[in-house]
Amino acid sequence: FITGNSGVGKSDLVEKVVYPALKKLGVLTGQLVMVSVADLKGAGLNEKMEEARGGMLFCDEAYGATKCCALTTEIVNKFPKQGGTIMLVVVGYKEEMGEWLRTNSGLAARFEHFIDIRDYSAEELVRIGTRFVEENKEESFKLGGDARGELQKAAEHVTKISPGTSPANADAIRCVMREAIVNFRVRRQSSRH
Repeated sequence: FITGNSGVGKSDLVEKVVYPALKKLGVLTGQLVMVSVADLKGAGLNEKMEEARGGMLFCDEAYGATKCCALTTEIVNKFPKQGGTIMLVVVGYKEEMGEWLRTNSGLAARFEHFIDIRDYSAEELVRIGTRFVEENKEESFKLGGDARGELQKAAEHVTKISPGTSPANADAIRCVMREAIVNFRVRRQSSRH
C-alpha cells in the first residue's frame, strides 16, 4: 500500500525496484500485471488475478475504487489476510487512498506494508535534475556553475508547488531539465546558421 504526492515515483518504485527485486529473489515467480480500477470491474478482477498468479497485481490510482463498493468487497474476499499466490500492490495519493481504506473495515488487513513516500527536498531535486541531464542518451551534458545555480532555484520553486499540481516533485524537475535541453539545442542550431 504505497502513497505519496504526484511525481514522487510511486509507480517507478514498484516497476523498477520492488517487482524486479522480488522476482530475482524468487519470491515472485509470475509476471507483473499492471491494471487500473476500470480493468478490475466486473469479471476483470478474476481475469487479472489469473494472469498475475505467482506474481504481482499492481493497481495505480487504486483510490478510484472508493465509490465502487462491490469491487472493494471483492478484493477483500479474494485476497486472504495472510499468504496467497498473488502480491497485490496499490498506489495513489495519501488522502484519497485513506478514504478508500475507510470504505471497508477488512481492506487494510489485506496489506502487510504501508509506505508513504514524502516529497523531495530541493537538494534531492538538484541531484535528480543533474542525473537526468548527465544520463541523456542523445548527447553528453555537464552542468556548469550558472546552470547549477539555476537548477537550484528551479528545485526550490518545485518544492513550493502545492500537492495535486502536475507536474510536481521529480516529474517537474525532469520537465525543467528537458526544456533546458531543448532550448540549448535550438540555440545551438540557430547559432550554426
